[in-house]
Amino acid sequence: MMMLIYLLAVIFTCVYLWLKHKKTNCQLSNLESRFVLITGCDTGFGNLLAKLLDNKGIPVFAGCFTEAGAEKLKMETSTKLQTMLLDVTDPESVSIAAQKVESWLPPGGGLWGLVNNAGVLASFAPSELLTLDDFEKTFRTNLFGTISMTLTFLPLIRQATGRIINVCSAASQNAVPGIASYCISKAGIMMFSACLRRELYRTGVTIHDILPGGFETNLSNLSKMRTMFVKPFQRCTDDQLQFYGGNIARYVLKIIDSKPYFSRKPICVAEAMEHALCAKCPKREYRVGLDMLLFYTPLSLLPNFVGDWLFGWVKPYGVQLTGLQESEKSDRRRA
Repeated sequence: MMMLIYLLAVIFTCVYLWLKHKKTNCQLSNLESRFVLITGCDTGFGNLLAKLLDNKGIPVFAGCFTEAGAEKLKMETSTKLQTMLLDVTDPESVSIAAQKVESWLPPGGGLWGLVNNAGVLASFAPSELLTLDDFEKTFRTNLFGTISMTLTFLPLIRQATGRIINVCSAASQNAVPGIASYCISKAGIMMFSACLRRELYRTGVTIHDILPGGFETNLSNLSKMRTMFVKPFQRCTDDQLQFYGGNIARYVLKIIDSKPYFSRKPICVAEAMEHALCAKCPKREYRVGLDMLLFYTPLSLLPNFVGDWLFGWVKPYGVQLTGLQESEKSDRRRA
């Protein structure tokens, strides 16, 4: 009798998983008439997504920060893809983009998808060594840029009963020392998504979060991160230099020089965005990357003291300058 119960349970589970898989992978019809706007298309996830959707025949409005990025993307895609210069931190630029999108849309047509992908990592250093402006640089693009784009284009999204895709991060649920401004901005995006989702819960408009782990993009360039870490020490006080510039600096620079894990398949993130836009039954959250699934997600479910122990910077603090001196010697040897 027990064997029969176990067998029925296994059969039921397999059927449930198969039906769920089939349901989540069923795509919408008339994709060629569903217009999508993506920010941050010069490189990285946004660039890959624009090409992916263009290959499927979906009309794309690709916001690029530079003319060079826009021209390059235009050369690599079909005539259905429209590029435009877009700075999500500039209200005038966002307003001009809205006017362009409205003029490109068919009469009475709305915007099916908005992908808030544009993001920066503007600082990497102990929080005490940063200025308020350092925090604001990150917030202006990551958080306020996402909010500005959403508020501006939400009427067009509502008109099409469409979808908003917000790119968050593993760092939105796991505090990583040294990138406080980035973590705070991404956590803010997740909370903005949650509030918006509940405000629009019964309207048909849906909001979806993309949470990538570590991927090889311009954002994760180790050389840039190294430069960002060393730069604030040039303007800090003697007390701060002694406190952070020794053992802590040596520890952080050693992590950077050891080339930490970053996945070389950023296309996985673009595919998650595509699913959120094109599937009949999209997920609320997309956790992408091996490190996200095996490390960051389980860690976010554990008590905070576990994360504190794993991520917390090592002691002793206050060792006189040794870490930065060793870094400078290493740089000279490389040269």
